[in-house]
Amino acid sequence: MIEQLVLSNFTASEPHGNDCIQLWFGDGNRNRQMVYTIFPGITVQKYIFHMERCPCVFYYADNSFSIDWYREGRIEWMSQDDTLSSLGEREVCLSARSSYVGCYEFSTQSYCSITVSVQVEKAKQTLEQLQPYFHMNPEALYRTLKSRNREVIIRAEPEMEQIFLALEALCEQENLEGLRIKVLELLLLLPELAKQPGQRPEYAYFPKSVTDKVRAIKEELCRDGSGRKPLAEIAARYQLSESMLKSCFRAMYGNSIYAFVKSHRLRAAAQALMETNRPIMDIAMEAGYENPSKFSAAFRKQYGMSPKEFRATHSANPGEFLTGLD
Repeated sequence: MIEQLVLSNFTASEPHGNDCIQLWFGDGNRNRQMVYTIFPGITVQKYIFHMERCPCVFYYADNSFSIDWYREGRIEWMSQDDTLSSLGEREVCLSARSSYVGCYEFSTQSYCSITVSVQVEKAKQTLEQLQPYFHMNPEALYRTLKSRNREVIIRAEPEMEQIFLALEALCEQENLEGLRIKVLELLLLLPELAKQPGQRPEYAYFPKSVTDKVRAIKEELCRDGSGRKPLAEIAARYQLSESMLKSCFRAMYGNSIYAFVKSHRLRAAAQALMETNRPIMDIAMEAGYENPSKFSAAFRKQYGMSPKEFRATHSANPGEFLTGLD
């Protein structure tokens, strides 16, 4: 269980009774964390972030572990051994918790996840009361995860995926009883999952010197609105082969360079349409489109409506759209 979480630019705390707290931070209602205490020692947290990075400090209680499920977006951070960690959509991370001071980066500027945190001593007392109908030893699970020294990363199977999707919906409904039932279902799956070897992330096969360069290239491409820089030229400038750049980029960000940058620019265009009165043609040019018809077609493909329709629909309350975008 998280004892304390310090996020940059924190602005407000809104309690919902004794069992739920919503934390709002950053710009408007675009970024929030929901925290439910469903049993003593067990919490469910939902995160919705729309930002590039989030400096933060986590303090965890002793003998704690967590299960994190990432529904949308990608998150990156530097582990304590100075290696890059990155998780993407539909991945589950099991880990024995420890304190963390650093910065999370969100390469897609959009991120949604569910975390179930367990403090062993408090949760053990709760779960023992459910025996013989429910048997799980949180202390043994913690020891298994602690012995791994690294996170266990797996792809969510359909059964687990459905549990997390239900947890996400129940958080929004503030349905405490439903959350309790689904968390117990999840805990029953964990002992076998914790024994799995986990997946070695594709990016782990690339040296840190290469992943650092690819991250810098990603930031450069996202800043450049023209979209006209040849990849071969960029790769040469960073002393990488073009094939190395492409393969490492896909491994780190789950998409081709072209598709990733295109989606990033269209998202920036969507935000500009909601938050400004700038001409649509100016926004299209900034996104790298000189032809308004091509911009409209690409925008409609990603958001299901034309830029003009999008502005009319969402400009009154952009925070509502951004929060629900996940």
